Amino acid sequence: MTSGGPNGEPAAVGGAITPQVSPDPTPGSRVCPGCQERTPSPFFGGSGGYTWRRCGTCRLVYVDRVPSAEEFDELYGSYYRPDNLAVPAFLRERARQILAPFAAYRQTGRFLDVGYGAGLFLEIAQAQGWECWGQEVAPEAVRAGRERGWTIVQGDLLDVQLPKGTFDVVCFTEVLEHLVEPVAYLKAIFHLLRPGGVLYATTPNSDAITSRLKKTDWSIFTPPEHIQVFNPPSLRRLCRRLGYGEIRIKTEGLNPAELRKPPAASGGAAQPHRNQTGFELNERLESGGALRFLKRTANAGLTLTGLGESLKLYATRPIE
Repeated sequence: MTSGGPNGEPAAVGGAITPQVSPDPTPGSRVCPGCQERTPSPFFGGSGGYTWRRCGTCRLVYVDRVPSAEEFDELYGSYYRPDNLAVPAFLRERARQILAPFAAYRQTGRFLDVGYGAGLFLEIAQAQGWECWGQEVAPEAVRAGRERGWTIVQGDLLDVQLPKGTFDVVCFTEVLEHLVEPVAYLKAIFHLLRPGGVLYATTPNSDAITSRLKKTDWSIFTPPEHIQVFNPPSLRRLCRRLGYGEIRIKTEGLNPAELRKPPAASGGAAQPHRNQTGFELNERLESGGALRFLKRTANAGLTLTGLGESLKLYATRPIE
């Protein structure tokens, strides 16, 4: 969905969705989009003219109204552009590292990237011998994917036709935070996986140290672009409810530039976009063996404490 996760990790550049708009964008009208709890949730913060609440049941942080059709049109009308399809060179090696362990799941040989955008994961998966499938809404990304010989379907994930129960791996990176109804998409992916297949998803972590220190001044809280932010408990609870079997969640990445940013209301010079600072940090950390070791050690600690900025979900469909 975006060009990178909150700490500059590889992610799709494009979109899995055509945003679906609730008939009632009134403040306070939205139930928890994770567990569907209707009891009014405690106040978490405010940003962009929206109120954020933390569900008292599953702890998901979400805006209390769905953006209007006009707000979505203004945002997504220019969201997908040909210049968004560029991928920093250092991310290719990182993508190879991410995808290599999925070889253990290879049975049908089918690999699906939902909202693949620039196609980095599909490019690497193809080189690793996978049969590559992709879903997109952005016309430029669809054209580019078909030219590369991938099997591409165009349209919202909930509307397109894909062979159910056949995919060894489904990637779903940096999309969950954008969705009006995230439950429907995770349910659809469950049925696309073969029994024993794995979902790999990434999304920002509302329990991250950055969120704890800065609340909604963290640049992840950007409605109407992002309208909910999961944490390990809320995402694990949702996946269990949908029938996923083994569920592993890592919380990795910390961008010091985010901690140094002044609050949005304080004015001052324009700040770099979160992807830019995240990419720059990751490129430095991937530049040498000692720095890569430092990164791995830091990520292990961030996962142990649950304080990393990016949630990385591995969830399998049970073998029946």
